[in-house]
Formats: sequence, C-alpha cells, structure tokens
Amino acid sequence: MEKKLNLIVLATALFFATCLNAQQKEMENYFNENIEAYFKFDVAEDQKSPELAKMISIDKVEGNTVWAYANKAEMKQFMQKDIEFEMLTHPGKLIANPNMKNKVNIREIETWDFYPTYEAYVDMMYQFASDYPDICEIVEIGESIQGRKLLFARISDNVGVDEGETQAMYTSTMHGDETAGYILALRLIDYFLINYGNSDRITNMVNTLDIWINPLANPDGTFAGGNNTVYGSTRANANGIDLNRNFPDPEDGPHPDGNAWQIENIAMMDLAQEQDFALSSNWHGGAEVCNYPWDTWQRLHPDTDWWEFVCREYADTAHLYSPTGYMDDLDNGITNGYAWYTTSGSRQDYMNYFHQCREFTLEISNTKVLPEAELENHWEYNYRSLLNYIEQAAYGFEGIVTSAITGEPIVAEVFVVDHDLVQDSSWVYSSLPYGYYKRMIYEGTYTIRYSAPGYITKNIQANINKYQTKTIDVALNPDLQVDFEVNNDYLLTGSSVNFMDISNGDPYSWEWTFEGASPATSNEQNPQNISYETAGVYAVTLTASNEYHTFTVTKEAYITVGAPFADFQAEPLVANVGEEIQFTDLSSQNPTEWHWTFGDWETSQEQNPIHAYQNAGTYTVSLKASNEYGEQIKVRQAYITINAAPEADFEASQQIIATGNSIDFSDLSAGQPTSWLWAFEGGEPASSTEQNPQGILYAGSGTFNVELTVTNEFGTNTILKEGYITAGEAPVAQFSADVTEIVAGESIVFSDESTGNPDAWAWYLEGGTPEFSDMQVPEAVFYNEAGTFEVTLKVSNMFGSDSLTMNDYVHVGGVGIEKQSRNDLGIHPNPAVNYILISGIDRGMKWELIRIFSQNGTEVLNITNPKVQKIDVSALAPGLYTLELISGHKRLSSLFIKK
Repeated sequence: MEKKLNLIVLATALFFATCLNAQQKEMENYFNENIEAYFKFDVAEDQKSPELAKMISIDKVEGNTVWAYANKAEMKQFMQKDIEFEMLTHPGKLIANPNMKNKVNIREIETWDFYPTYEAYVDMMYQFASDYPDICEIVEIGESIQGRKLLFARISDNVGVDEGETQAMYTSTMHGDETAGYILALRLIDYFLINYGNSDRITNMVNTLDIWINPLANPDGTFAGGNNTVYGSTRANANGIDLNRNFPDPEDGPHPDGNAWQIENIAMMDLAQEQDFALSSNWHGGAEVCNYPWDTWQRLHPDTDWWEFVCREYADTAHLYSPTGYMDDLDNGITNGYAWYTTSGSRQDYMNYFHQCREFTLEISNTKVLPEAELENHWEYNYRSLLNYIEQAAYGFEGIVTSAITGEPIVAEVFVVDHDLVQDSSWVYSSLPYGYYKRMIYEGTYTIRYSAPGYITKNIQANINKYQTKTIDVALNPDLQVDFEVNNDYLLTGSSVNFMDISNGDPYSWEWTFEGASPATSNEQNPQNISYETAGVYAVTLTASNEYHTFTVTKEAYITVGAPFADFQAEPLVANVGEEIQFTDLSSQNPTEWHWTFGDWETSQEQNPIHAYQNAGTYTVSLKASNEYGEQIKVRQAYITINAAPEADFEASQQIIATGNSIDFSDLSAGQPTSWLWAFEGGEPASSTEQNPQGILYAGSGTFNVELTVTNEFGTNTILKEGYITAGEAPVAQFSADVTEIVAGESIVFSDESTGNPDAWAWYLEGGTPEFSDMQVPEAVFYNEAGTFEVTLKVSNMFGSDSLTMNDYVHVGGVGIEKQSRNDLGIHPNPAVNYILISGIDRGMKWELIRIFSQNGTEVLNITNPKVQKIDVSALAPGLYTLELISGHKRLSSLFIKK
C-alpha cells in the first residue's frame, strides 16, 4: 500500500532489556528466510516524529496504529528504538493457492479471474501489439535486478511517432504484493484496443493522447515466489528496497532512504526524462483512496483545488458503481498525502516536482493480493474512473511556443502568475521537437507567463472552465532585437552622419557595413562621422550578437545623399465640405517633381495645388518631392478636418429574442451627433431621444424595424434597418410514450408533443439504450434491466429552450413477468366518452387487475378482480391513456383516447 507518514515514532516506554537479545536473534533467523518483515505497532500522539518514516517503510496509519515493512537493516534500526511491535503474516502469503494461468490468449478470455504467470504476462503484452499493430507497441524500458522485463504498452493513433500530443502514463504494482492493479492495467490496455473505432470517446482519446500503461513496475517483487505464482510476493524489489521510497525527494535530497537508486527506478527516471508526461498515476493497494501531493511536506500544492476536483471525480464515480464502503477511506476516498502520513522518496513527489507532471497515488484495494474472484468486481468499480482521470490530460491550456523570428519551436517555461510557486516546481515547460505544452488547471481566470532564455517574456490572460481545452499558441520575440538609427538620413554630398545602435537584448559585438560611405565598415557600437561624398541612395547593415543569438538587419535605400527634404503646409486646416484649401510646398534642396496625395483618392503633381474635399472626415496628406539625387516623402497624419452632417448607425445587444424580453441599443453614428430620435416598431416604449436607449421591451412576436435619426450642427441623417429585430416564442417541452410499463428487454417509442415549434431536441433516457438521442422522435428505446427510470426532453429553437423531466416515468419489470403486448386488446369505442368495452381476450381467464395510466405515466384508475367487459371512464380528463390487464404473469395492454 502507498502512503507517507506525518507521524514517526520516538521510543515508547516499553523496553524489555532481558528479551532484546533473544528478539534480535529471532529476527536474524527470520531474515535468513525472508527479505522483509511486515509488522504493526502503536504510538502516542506526542511520540510522533518524521524520523521513523525514513527508517522503515510505512504501509498505512489508522489512528495511532502503524503498519510497516522493513528489510533486515531497517528492522535492526527500528528495534533499537525499543518500540513494542507485533509481527504479522506477510500479505504476499495470505492466499496460498492463487489461480495462475501460464498460457493466455487475450481474445479467448471470458472472465478475468486469474493472475498471469510472468511468462504469460510478457506474452499478453506482446499479443496486444501483434493484435493491434497500428495503435499499440510494447516499449521495454529496462530489466529488473533478476532480469525480468519492465514493459509499457504505448497506445496512440500513430503509435511510436512523436506527434506533439499530450502524454499520459499509468503504472501499477510498484509494490510487488499489491496486485489488483496488475490485472486492471492489463484490462485497461485491452479496453482501449478493443474499443478503438467502436467508441467515440475511446477513439478520441487514442487519437489525441499518447498513452503509456505499465502493469508491473516491480516484477521481482510480484514473482518473488517464482515466475509461476504471486504467492510469496513482496513489497520490495529483489534487493529488499521499497521502490516507492527510493526516488529523489524535493525535501530530503537525491537518496532519501539512504540507498542507491534501484535499477527499476533508474529505468523509470530515464523514461520520464526522455518523454514529457503531463499526467500520470501510480497504482497501489492496501487502502482505497486517491492520494494527491505532497507526500514529503505539509505545504499544499498550488493546484490543490484541481487535485481535489479530479480525485473527488475519481472516488465519486467509483462510488456509483461499487457497493457501499468501497473507496471511502479518509475523506470519503481522497486525501492529501502529508495529511495521511508523511514519507520521502515517493514517485508521486518525484514526478510532480522534478518533471512538472501531475501524478497522484491510487490505492485501489484494501486487500493487497486481491483474491482472483474479486478482480472482475474491482474492474467494474474502477474502469470508468480510470478513463475519467486519463481524459483530464485532454483538458486545460495547451499550445505551441515558437520563435517569432524563425518560427522554430523552443523550450519555454509556462508559469501561472500568482498561482505557481517556485518552491513547488508547479509550472510546466514546452518541449521539443514541437514546442508543445499542456497546463491542466482548475477553472478560473489566470495570467500565464511564457519565458525562455534569450527571449522576451510574454504574459497572456485567459480563462478556463472544467472539461475545457483552450489552445494558446505563443511566438516569443528574441531578446536580441537588432535595430539602429541615424541622426540624418537625407543629406548633401560631402556631409557626415552619426549612427546609433538601438538594439535590445544586450548585444556585446557589432559589425557595421556602410554602402557608399567612408569608412565602409565599423566594429564600434555607435559609429560617428561616417562621410558620404557621392550623391545616391545607400544601404546600411548591422550584425549584432549577444549570449544567445546573432541577428543581421539591413536597411535598403536608408541613406539618401543630395535628395530634397520634403515639407508642406495647408490653409485652412479645418473646413466644410466643398471649401477650397491651399497646399504650399516648403521642401528644400530644389525638388523638380511633386506628387501629392490628399487622403480621398485624389492626387496632384502641381507644386502648390488647391483642393476641395467632398466628404466629411479627417484626412492624412503626403507629399513626395524628387530631384535628380533622390526623393523624400513627408506625411502629416490626420492633417485636414472636414465637417459634415452625422452618419447614423446603431447596433442592438440582441437581434433575436423571446417575447417578453428587453433589448439595449447603442448609437454607433459617426460625425458627433448632438441629438437622437429612435423609433422602435413593436417595442415598448415605441420611441426614445436617448443616445443609447436601454430595456426596450418586445412583448409580441414578429419581425420589427428600427429607425434612428441623428442631428448635429451640420445636418441630419436617418438609418432604417428593416426586419432588424425578431421576437418569438420559446418552445415548451412535452412528450409521451406508447407505453410506460414494460418487461426488461422490451422497447418504448417516445413522441415529442412540445409546443412552440422547436427545431432541436435532446432526449436523456435513464436506463435506456440508447441513453441519449437528438432526434425529434427517437428510435425504439430498449430497457434491458428492471427498475424505475426518469425521462428528460430538452427542446430549443432560435428564441430559447425548455426541458421537461418525468421522474419514475418508465417502469421496467423483471423477466418473471410475461412480455406484454401493447395493442393486443380491442377497445370500443375508441375514442371513448363515458365507457369502454374490451374484446380480444380469453374469456376463461381470471383477470386480477385493471390499471389505466395517463400520458405522463401516472396511474389514474385501478380495479381489482374486475369484470372486464365494460369499464366506466367518464371521470377521466380528455387525453391519451394506456389500459393494462393483468392476470398472474399474463399482461395485456392497449392505448385509447378519452374525448
């Protein structure tokens, strides 16, 4: 079992000096035959200390009682504490003759009520790959101390190809005597493979995730009694080391248990380094609880709210499919690791801290070596929860981080501001070769910081909901942004200029090239007195370098020698439509050609043109002045203002609404109107002089016009938007069934009787097959299990939606009742007014009960020991009814209408 201890023991007052030597000798004999001991002891609250958890391997803690394992060296240390303890039968020896199978054809398994031998396990793993080569491969990450294979089934739509998908990992039985997960992991592999292409959910998971499953992380411990049995299995590996205390620890360093890293753990750490697992779980036994970080220290993980959400989902789902009492340890099936008991060197803390993964420890069974007869049940209890958790790898923030200059993917830190903690290593990284990252997080609004050495950090704010995937691709600009400027880029021949480096990113070297200048090159940061003796247009190039990058910028036609300096003015700068404006050239250095653009598609080649604008607005004016040496353009942004009447425009907060709702209107008019007059056809009120009328009520159905007239000192303008508002009735859900009481295995036909013209339907059919339908009239719905079930119909149209739930609407009887026939009775008259007559029945049959049900399944009439020829229905309200005639296991039914 998997957990850590916040409690550890100081020596108790019980000390038997005369027995100590004999006890130590007895232990010496014990460890001549066993690799580890299993025992329990009690400690008082004031005797708890973190010291003990580093000395022995704590298995579980209940109140002040501790169950633990220890190898020979650990037991020797423990006994020096003078703590009274009780030796227990090792869990691996509690089942004397487990059901083992040596030859297993996966396709022929009918019941998973056995344990595969080691050889059968290896064969099964490779059969998965041979049966499904397109989506499954077996990856051998190494061998155990005794040479047994450490195998993963890797499942993906393009298996073996790194597609930049989120990677998720499940491993089991790191403690060799905790075997329930060994079988459940094999079954989960099989479940993914056989359902791919047959289940939309499984197909989507395999297509979008890179899934790794390792059923046996400690094969030497599981098969400590030999390859053909799990009897005698041990928690530790062949060296007697608890693998889940042997990983580097965030608090207690690289070797928290004082032992060298075991070969099984080295293989697992190498895999974690090579891959980029975003989500994982480590399966154990001995308790029934989801244990989330941290194990090693009391401080809560920044993502504790996410951990509690996914662990709660796991436990609650397991509760739905298991008997009372399963998965209810500690906080009804979930716990923080340290709050249970602290430990060091767990793989959970290693993966979360050193690899920014999200791993929790799953305790799947109170019994360590689970009896074979219980394996099927535990699969039923857990497989939906296992799918739910691994599916969480699809949700959260994700994206690609690249260089904004090259487009190449980069490794970047993805840090949630005011959430992630440096001391918890809770952020994630994008990884090569795609620059892909995945950040699972609880719902909320966050600021995400993207940073990488040599690049400018970027912050992005985004919100996320539960079960949502939000893609945020980020292009980071290198911190080295090469740029320069000159004090004068238009000059006369024989003049000099000064260049200035304005690069970002702390460059430490510069290489300048000056076309047409003297000197032609420079290595200074800011070259001075660069002389140009010949008229022309010249390029300048700067190459700059810092610690991370080298970039080059060339500005073509950057320096113009002998060209004019363009300039101009206009009078007046503010005019009315049609008023003439005088433009005057102020350029120096004797230009010989002029090209004016006035911002309204008009141009001129005159030196001093006159121009009149025909439309109101603000206009940008430019002048290009040229001579034999070159040209220069002078641009004056928003230089000329022309006044005119406003131009009306508006928008509504909604254009399609349900009757009885209100709409807000917003003025979008140009030209700064000073008054407004609105007309709302079908609205209440019907008019308004506000700029932005709010709460205009539409009480009736129809399509309505909206008109706005705006005015300023220059005039008036009106806009009419015909058919702009559409108001109508939302639907009202109603339905019926051809029958509401059936026998298991029969079907029901449901009918939509909703009003308001819905155009979309969503049926939720509890207990039915199918359980959901989006058809107006679902196909026949079969009920295969006895029970009482509710039916819900949600209907929608463009104006809204409505739903109706009928509780206990469908009644399904067991197989002991003969199947009823819905229309095997003759009912006359039909429709009926005051009475009905029944025909088509066996007159010699003694009938025990007549029941009549309304359209919604409510029983409205019940007659025992009836005379079946004539039934009074005058008291029934008009509508559709079902009549049911019952005798022992015989049941007949039919429909009739009461007028």
